[in-house]
Amino acid sequence: MLGKLSATYVSVDAGAPKTFEYRRFLEVSGAKASYWHDVPLKVEGGVSAVVEITRNTTAKMEIATDEAGTPIKQDIKKGKLREYNMPIKWNYGAIPQTWEEPGHLWPGLESYGGGDNDPLDFVDLSSSAVPCGAVIAFKPLAALAMIDEGEVDWKVIGLNMADPSAASINSLAELEAAMPGQIDEVREWFTWYKALDANGKRIPDSEPNVFGFEGRRVPL
Repeated sequence: MLGKLSATYVSVDAGAPKTFEYRRFLEVSGAKASYWHDVPLKVEGGVSAVVEITRNTTAKMEIATDEAGTPIKQDIKKGKLREYNMPIKWNYGAIPQTWEEPGHLWPGLESYGGGDNDPLDFVDLSSSAVPCGAVIAFKPLAALAMIDEGEVDWKVIGLNMADPSAASINSLAELEAAMPGQIDEVREWFTWYKALDANGKRIPDSEPNVFGFEGRRVPL
């Protein structure tokens, strides 16, 4: 049975896209709500997930956890709106009601430090593009422990439960049988996305990300 969301979620924009002022807010029943705090974590058979970045796009959109209402905005780095050097291949975003605590040390990852002080990230392997700001029912199946600048930044991998394939895939083994090589592609993309330019060449003085547990996927 497909997961059911508990409400109808509507995205409302303020400001022009591709500007520092742009924000995408969440509304539920005509009232402003928070993507992070007000969307329930659990749905039938899975969890809620907020899509920040649509598959095959480059704008680094993220929930502004330090702003009132926690809207989605485009990240800023070195005074510029941040764009990935290569399009991300999957719908990507945050799991509401979660937080990677900086002071928490995971068993087996103690040498890397704590969490990255953001909501838990998800990667949706299903084939349909989902717009930024959409809330989906998501089936988590595995996780990779990415280490980013000394912080543990888990990537939860699974499927949008609206995708036809989701109903028949209920474990890491079934996911890998149905989509061979996809989790390896996720790990490879996140290893190199900061260290390669748009032409696939190494950026000087950049380092690839690494993964805890020798890059193994952890079944959920």
